Amino acid sequence: MSNVERWNEAFGAGSSLSRQARRDLDQIAVEYAVKAAREQARAAYTMLTIDLTISMVERTQERLKATPQAAPFVMPLLEGYARSASYRSYFGL
Repeated sequence: MSNVERWNEAFGAGSSLSRQARRDLDQIAVEYAVKAAREQARAAYTMLTIDLTISMVERTQERLKATPQAAPFVMPLLEGYARSASYRSYFGL
């Protein structure tokens, strides 16, 4: 029996090893698809978080023009929100 015949016998279309290999490859493909979907969701969440933070800062800056005395109180709150949002988006919380 030649090496090619042995190979076909062990890994041919109907062998249990080739079915197992296909199952393993299908499992890897599914895991990759799930990871890709999670990454896309995380990227979308991060973009949304950044957009919301920027709009909040812009609105606050506009309002602080009328009452600049509030800046020492409001700016630390905005900084805390921005840090918390970046932490949540980085760790996917």
